[in-house]
This record gives sequence, C-alpha cells and structure tokens, in this order.
Amino acid sequence: MGAVFGFCPSGPGAQNKLRHMGLILKHRGHEETTFVNNRVALGERGSNVLPVDMGKVVAAFDGNWFKEEEKVKDREAKTEQKKTRDWLAYEWRRMGPQLFNEIKGPFAAALWDPEKQNLFLARDHLGIRPLYYAISRGRIFFASEIKALLPLMENGKEVDKNSLSHYLTFQYVPHPFTMFKGIYKLPPAHYLCFNEKSFMLYRYWMPAFRPQTRSIDTVQQEIRERVEKSVQLHLTGKNINSAYLSGGVDSSFLAALLRREGRLRTFSIGYENRKYSELEEARRTSRYLGTEHYETVVGLNDFLEHLPGLLWHMDEPVADPAAVSLYFVSRLAASFDRVIYSGEGADELFGGYGIYRETFPLSAYRRLPHLLRKGISGISRLAPRRIPGKNFIYRAETPLKERYVGNAFIFGSKEKRILLRENLPVVDYQKITCSYYDEAKKLDSLSQMQYLDLMTWVPGNINLKVDKMNAANSMEVRVPYLFPDVWELAFTLPTEAKIYNRVTKYAFRKAMEDLLQGNDAMRPKKGFPVPLREWTRGGLHNIYKDVFNRSSFSHWFNTAYLKRLLEDHCRGNSDHSRKLWTVLVFWLWYEHFIEGKCPLRNKKAEEQD
Repeated sequence: MGAVFGFCPSGPGAQNKLRHMGLILKHRGHEETTFVNNRVALGERGSNVLPVDMGKVVAAFDGNWFKEEEKVKDREAKTEQKKTRDWLAYEWRRMGPQLFNEIKGPFAAALWDPEKQNLFLARDHLGIRPLYYAISRGRIFFASEIKALLPLMENGKEVDKNSLSHYLTFQYVPHPFTMFKGIYKLPPAHYLCFNEKSFMLYRYWMPAFRPQTRSIDTVQQEIRERVEKSVQLHLTGKNINSAYLSGGVDSSFLAALLRREGRLRTFSIGYENRKYSELEEARRTSRYLGTEHYETVVGLNDFLEHLPGLLWHMDEPVADPAAVSLYFVSRLAASFDRVIYSGEGADELFGGYGIYRETFPLSAYRRLPHLLRKGISGISRLAPRRIPGKNFIYRAETPLKERYVGNAFIFGSKEKRILLRENLPVVDYQKITCSYYDEAKKLDSLSQMQYLDLMTWVPGNINLKVDKMNAANSMEVRVPYLFPDVWELAFTLPTEAKIYNRVTKYAFRKAMEDLLQGNDAMRPKKGFPVPLREWTRGGLHNIYKDVFNRSSFSHWFNTAYLKRLLEDHCRGNSDHSRKLWTVLVFWLWYEHFIEGKCPLRNKKAEEQD
C-alpha cells in the first residue's frame, strides 16, 4: 500500500504544500519521501522516490511490478520495492512511455523527465490503484486520493452535476469524472504527459478478446496453471499469509492455493441477521483447508458509527453496500497483517455473474420467426407491469447496448427526470458505455458484457472500493486473478468454458474443484452480502425520513417521490433499498465534503432482525 502525490510546476511554498498532501495520505503508508526542485514537486508514501542523478528520471511509484526472476532471488518487501524502482528507471530510459504496458502488476506512477521537462502520470491496465488529477492555471496537481487535492483547489469544492446523473445510474462515478467539478480520474490503461505548453492523454492498452475453440479439459489445465503461477508471484515470502474468505468459490479457491504455500489466516464477516451471513460456509472451507480463521459480526449501530469514516476514505460516493463489509473485515485483518489476498476479478474474467446467463435464452428467443416475436412483444406491452416474462420480452427486444450498462443499474433516465430537480441535468448513460460497445461490437453478447464490465464496473466500483476500504486500515491488497497472465488467457476462452448448462464460471470451477470438498466448487456466487433490504425497513427508516425532510435536500431531489419509494419498500410491495441507499450515500457525502458537516455522527438506530 502506498500513495503518489505532487504538482508541476512547483512554485513558492512547494515543500510545505507537498508535506501537507503527504500528511493527508498518511494512512496509505507511514514512510514518506519528497522531491522538490524549481520545476516539479513529487511525493511518495510507502517507499522512497528515485534520486536525481545526472539527468535521470525522478519517479514516485505506488504498486508492484511482479517479475518472476526477482521473486526467485529475493522475496523481501523492501528489496522488491528497491528493484521495482531500479527497473522503472532503467526501463524508462530504454522504452519511454511504452514501459507502462510492460508493467505486470497494479500501479499508479508519476515520472519527471528533466531532459524533456515533461511530467508523466500513469495507471495500471485495469485500474487497481487509483490516481486523480486537476489542472488549473497552467498547473497540474495529482494524488492517489482526492482528499489530498481539495486544499489546493482554488475555486473551492463543487459538485459536478453531470457526474451526479451518472452516479444515480451506475452507483459510482465512471472515469474520467469524479463527483468534484474540476477533478478527474486518470482512466485505467492511460498515461498523461504534461508540460508548460501542452497536456495530452494517451491510452496504452485495451482488452483483446479472441475466443479460441479447444476442449474444456485443455482450458481447465490452462486456467489452473496461470492462476497458480500468479498466486506464487504475488507471495511476499512471509511464513504466514492472510486472505479474505467469503462463502463464494473465488475466495475459497484462492485460499486453497495460498494454503498450499504455507500457513494461512482467513478473515470473514457476518451480520446479526443470519439470513445475510456467510460465516457458516466460510467456517466450513476454513476447517477443510486448515486455516487460522477469524471473523467479525456487524450490526446496524456498528455500521452507522463508522459510516462517516467510510465516506471520508471513499472520497466520492460509491453506493455498493459491499464496501461496508470490506471495511469491517479489513479492520479485523489489520490487527494481524498488512498484506492480504482477495479474489476480485474472477467473475468478470471467467463469466461469473448470473446476468451473463441471459445471453443464451435471449438468443434463442431472437431466433423465433419475426411475426411471432412481433405478436409476443405487442401482447407483452399491454400486460401488467409485474406479469412474469414481461421483463424478459423487453430485454430480448432491446439491443444489448441499450439495456446493459454494467452490473449495477439503479435509476434510468426516465426515473432520474422524476427524481432530480428541474435545474439538474439528466445525462444519457450511453455517453459512458457507447464507446466500449463500439470497441467490442464484433464480439458475442457475453463477451461484450464482460468487456463493458472490465472497462467500467471493475475500475469504477470493484477496484475502487477494495483499494479505499483497505487503505482506510493501512492494508495492501493483492489480487492474483487480475494479473495480466490470467486475463490474457481469459480473453481467449470460448463461450462454453464460461457458462455451461447454466453454470457460471464453468471451466474455472472445474479447474479448481479438487481444492474444495464435495460439491463446494459449484456453490452459487456470494461476496459479503449486506442486509440493506431489512435495514431500510428497520433502523435506517427514520434516517431516511430525517434526511428527506432537510430543506437543502429538497433543492436537489424530489422528496415526495423518494418518500413514496420508502413507504412502498416498507410495505413490502417492492425492493427499493438500492435506490434509496444510492441517494442517501450521495447526500451524506455532500454534507461531509461540500457542507463540511459530520453526517450521522453519534446517531443511533434501533436494530431489527
């Protein structure tokens, strides 16, 4: 875990400004080194920046460059960091910006080239490590977290209203935007070049899906070999490793592979409402593997007590309830270790989401005669809203790029026009997704969905929450499934290796099934679920009512509409918990960052089972 930060040109008081940025990012690494000259100010948390020596580049680097030969020679963390920096300087002089595509591992980097007077910022292929920037009056500021940039914003803090519209659809703000006007995410697989005369953004990589037909047995062997190699490269060399363990197969497979390398601690979270607890499945896996298992149980009051801190660490609103679980289980693990392994990425790479299965029945429906489909569609439009099959017909008759925006779809454009006040823009979500669909237009429907998720959902939601919630506890997360050798193989998988007989991640499960007992390799998808539905009817209900009645809230949202959603949910007519939560998270973020309040501080809610 680390951070990079700085600005260019440096200017008066640069050292003090840089030191203040570093203090804000202290939770990402306790060691700090800074470099300041009359042209640039660079800082790094977690390890040392490269020294300037006879015109060499100066670099700040947050991440890991996993090189197999280095791992064989030395697995000590400090030696690994030093070699990463040495390689970075050497390869930069040899390759220039082409270097970024060659780095195998997560990273955010800032490099100053004194010869050409250029500052380069770069981010890893899938956006595992964050990097933000702002440009004002010929000056660029950058940092691993937005909060380090806010004191430097000359025009103060202001909501980007277009980003709010996107957030209400996606439950996060997609890159390159943030919820702060004038502050941007550096997109994954991009680097920017900044100097006094120009600012240019370049994309150095894009996924290349090339499905190749071969036997399932061959695919299984390839998956096993690539994942095992990735796990070994990610090892730190310690006598005991640590990993998150939910009730799902991705974390279970990863734990099993790590256990083969030595002693292993595993960490799980559950809720007082046992319906949403995966602890029994995690215990079962832990007992079978022989891990040292630790767990924590969270109630609504625990959640509310820590929510302000979660909002501060997240920087901008992300309405994925799983972020709550991640924070608490990370806090537990931080009592034992500073590096932990997690199973992110397997669902997107190997076809693990249930919604991916719909491509098969929808394709079968579209093969029906045109006149028959036309008749079915007409009848469906006249049918009541909740009649079974109506949504299926709608999705079958709607082009993929118009109906699939990623794994989360909260508010559509029509509903946002009701939800938002008239002075706020409603931006078509296809402004975000259409370019990715254009890039993937020659692929099959399943691969198109995976492509979109890898370009939006993975960096914007999955990787963001994993980074921020673990950084909140000064934890470094390693994600072996998101290693280049693994995703390069995943891009070649035939459709039947992803979903077979409605089993998701089929080849991936078969490749790992000997690692778990019985039929556990075929368990349905899990992932630290949160009892948000019940909390909305219980202890959160009064909080929603209180927020909806605040006068400033009504300047942004149609409070009458939200109150109807809340009451409809509490009566059990519909599940609106995700919609209500998305609005609440934005508003609590707004009060915290824009208005400077402490939302929910010292408030308690009655817990209900």
